[in-house]
Amino acid sequence: MRGPKAMSLSKKTATVKKRFGEGYYSKGIEGVANVEPKVTEPFEPIPGRVPRKVALDRKRKEFASIAIEEELAKLDIDFNQPPGPENWLELELFDDKTFDDYTPVEWLEKATLED
Repeated sequence: MRGPKAMSLSKKTATVKKRFGEGYYSKGIEGVANVEPKVTEPFEPIPGRVPRKVALDRKRKEFASIAIEEELAKLDIDFNQPPGPENWLELELFDDKTFDDYTPVEWLEKATLED
């Protein structure tokens, strides 16, 4: 009686490549950047600690379980409606001259000197 049929290395590699990116959490959404979650695990595994890939997968699952629309609704934030003028920042907030290096006259002198 023969044992289980051994799969050649090239077939194994092709199977792994075929399966990569087919999982629920690794599928990309068109128009959305694929950014890995931030984890503080080192690339080189440390005995007794969670490997980096496992930590990344756990974060992906955690983020996928959050319904962002519901969380925003709890905070009374609705991105379905365009922001109105009541949500705009006041221009006076940008008129702070505390950290200006040059006066307006000095800026004009600098601009004319560079031309």
